Amino acid sequence: PDRAIRALGYVDSRKRPELRWVGNFSSPEYERELQTLAAKCGVRFTVKVRVSDAELVSLLSRAAVLLYTSRLEPFGLAPLEANACGTPVVAIAEGGVRESIQHEQNGLLVDGDDPRKLARAIERLIDDTEFAQELRERSLRYVRANWHIEGATNRLEAALTEVKQGNSSTEARDVMRSA
Repeated sequence: PDRAIRALGYVDSRKRPELRWVGNFSSPEYERELQTLAAKCGVRFTVKVRVSDAELVSLLSRAAVLLYTSRLEPFGLAPLEANACGTPVVAIAEGGVRESIQHEQNGLLVDGDDPRKLARAIERLIDDTEFAQELRERSLRYVRANWHIEGATNRLEAALTEVKQGNSSTEARDVMRSA
């Protein structure tokens, strides 16, 4: 979240959205650190912990963007969850997020964690509402076409069959690692 706060601090203050950090848990000390950083950067920052599935869907559906600043995440479900709600993603182009986010199709990938680059990607979606709407529509189509439960199950079963038969390809091993 500190990377996200810094990035939003570089977004023009007249159009800077609020940052809502949703997590499974948080410590009061860490929240205070983040609130201090947010105040220093001029970012409105709210922590939401242990939200219901319905509230998460509501938050994601109303968000302008999911800012995903994890580095070297092995997969990361949050970008796909956002896409399933029609929300485009701005993410650091590392780790597993490169499997689920296709640059300019269902989100924007940024090389490195430079907060200024992340801010430019966020501003692009804020400023170009037509492009942002296209990403919203593509995001929904992308998840429905590529990440529905039947397709995921079929990919996993095919990979398991290859491994069992001793014919495991690099792709099958990758599926097994992400499963």
